[in-house]
Amino acid sequence: TARHTSGQTIVILAPSKKKRRKAKTGTNAQTIPRIVREAIIPDPGMVLFYADLRQVEDRIVAYAGGVKKKIHAFETGINAHSLSAAGYFNCTVEDVEREKEECKKRYVEPPMYYIGKQGNHAFNYGEGPRTFKTNFNKKVDETGIKITEAQAKAIRQKHLKLYPEIEYGYWAWIKETLLTKRMRLTNPFGYERVLYGNPKDDRTFRDAYSWYPQSTAPEIINRAMIRIDKRLPEVEMFIHMHDAIFGQVPEAQAD
Repeated sequence: TARHTSGQTIVILAPSKKKRRKAKTGTNAQTIPRIVREAIIPDPGMVLFYADLRQVEDRIVAYAGGVKKKIHAFETGINAHSLSAAGYFNCTVEDVEREKEECKKRYVEPPMYYIGKQGNHAFNYGEGPRTFKTNFNKKVDETGIKITEAQAKAIRQKHLKLYPEIEYGYWAWIKETLLTKRMRLTNPFGYERVLYGNPKDDRTFRDAYSWYPQSTAPEIINRAMIRIDKRLPEVEMFIHMHDAIFGQVPEAQAD
């Protein structure tokens, strides 16, 4: 049992004696909660690293669909989640960032920023307000943030108004591609997927909206890991995290 500085108590269950005798070193680092990861230390002479593709799925959708506000944000260093939150709550990006920093000090989820982040992920892929509300509220015990279906509907409407190119650019391009290429879609690396759903069912298209960026991001990581292994074999990569790599590296090569 350990107590974090935020006041949360963490209970780590040890395996039974029978299992412990067979146990080997290592675990699935992806399932370790963030609050517990803070206790992980590197081997002597090594430092931990976490390298991620910042907001990668949102970027892929933005460039594939020509979403002007998002592209401008990415190319000028504006946080895209803060940008969406500012649009939802009629405030400035600075207001969202300020709330984020204050919440970080208290180890709590920043409400506006969190809603902006979840909105970007959900509405880029055509998620409806009811599904958004249900999925969002699944983590209420962890985040302390809950929304109603009416709020989810309002947020979705604002998202599509902020970024009309998502609907008329990205979604339209995906639909046209599927309907003209016998329900086949190819990602930027040449991987093809055939969708067998009903072309008259929006769920089939929503599946395609999400597959395109979600199949692209991990392949970028795959190729990065191969290049790292060839150029810096002393780097230890613990886990592939879809859009990030977690591992340790000798202190002399940390930069």
